[in-house]
Amino acid sequence: MGALKNQDLKYSNAGYFFLLLFSFLSFSDISPALERISLFALLCLAIANLKRFSFTRINPILLSTFIWFIYVWLNTLFHLAEKDYLAITDTATFLDRAKDWSLIAFFPIVSLFLTNDDRRGNLFLFAGLGLFFSIGISFKDINLIDFFDVDARYGFKHSINHFALFIGTTLIGAIVFGSQTLVKSQRYLFILSAVVASLSTLLLIKTQTRMAWIAILLVILFIFLISYFFNNAKGIKRPKIASTIFILLPCILVIIFLNPVIEKRLNTKESVIRHYVASTDHSINSRVELLKFGYSKWLEKPIFGHGPLPSRILISEFGNTYISERAHLHNTYLEVMVSWGIVGILLCGITISLLLKTVFFILLKNNNSSIYCLFFLSSMLYWLLWSAAEFNVYRGAGQYYWLILAGLGYSIYQQNTE
Repeated sequence: MGALKNQDLKYSNAGYFFLLLFSFLSFSDISPALERISLFALLCLAIANLKRFSFTRINPILLSTFIWFIYVWLNTLFHLAEKDYLAITDTATFLDRAKDWSLIAFFPIVSLFLTNDDRRGNLFLFAGLGLFFSIGISFKDINLIDFFDVDARYGFKHSINHFALFIGTTLIGAIVFGSQTLVKSQRYLFILSAVVASLSTLLLIKTQTRMAWIAILLVILFIFLISYFFNNAKGIKRPKIASTIFILLPCILVIIFLNPVIEKRLNTKESVIRHYVASTDHSINSRVELLKFGYSKWLEKPIFGHGPLPSRILISEFGNTYISERAHLHNTYLEVMVSWGIVGILLCGITISLLLKTVFFILLKNNNSSIYCLFFLSSMLYWLLWSAAEFNVYRGAGQYYWLILAGLGYSIYQQNTE
């Protein structure tokens, strides 16, 4: 897709406005209806103005995304013709889930309105404002004494694990962007970054999401490695080791303060609730059972999968009583394989690999968008690790997270390849 022409400035600004609105609503948890309306407006605006773009060539990322979209609907039509799904669900649910799965292919539309670093920065500023708005509203009904109890978990009502994904990404942003502000003229921004990082660390620990903890530690290590590798580069925006350490110091104090929470959560004798009854069984055991169940369902249809059948229905219908109440398989990769088979996981893997490879090589070129390259790569690494124990591809704000993050990566790719 070509860049926007000068005469299309009004169109670009209109799309950019809806994109900012969409990013704020997606993470503010105000109204799912408003989230969908803002996204629908953005999509309609882009589709209605496709003639404003020049399609000089189809790049590999765009091609793999288009193939994914076609594959989802061909696969869905095939399963509709078989009608095997009617024994456990209905056609409306089947089609609705197919729509959700195909929507993840629309991230290139997000990139159309991210034509420079200022717009990229504002996009994530609005997303962050939306997230902290939802946090502020939630604290109106929270007793602080209860909040700091070692057993208490904090996060979105619909999904604590999704909140861990979002607040972890906020921590990554505070570290990556804050590392550029340790100068006299920007010391207030540096202090703000340190405060945001500390608050994000506190909330991430209170989610008690173990996979998010592991993922964020590996991502911080990745950021330090990149910082060290580019430490001698001059005249370009690279994360600075010293400033990164200064931002992390208050985070370490938060970790020390909440160490009892971490120790209890990592206890191998952690008590959990099974069928409304307290049990000494560890929650990891149910994850293992879900992996076994998902693997067995994938073997039934390994090439093309079961189609857009919600895993919640598969688990409730065919899973044993130990896992029957689970909403999903707690593994994004297995979810894709069960639904879309080997073909589906290969298409997703190709798209993600192309995005990561192209943005990484752009980072190596020392271009002006390098700090956004690092943020994208770090956030994608966090998401990929988080996805090994969670699932978010087509579920509300989790889906929007992918659209915005992948749209950022694709916008960087477009800017540096045209």
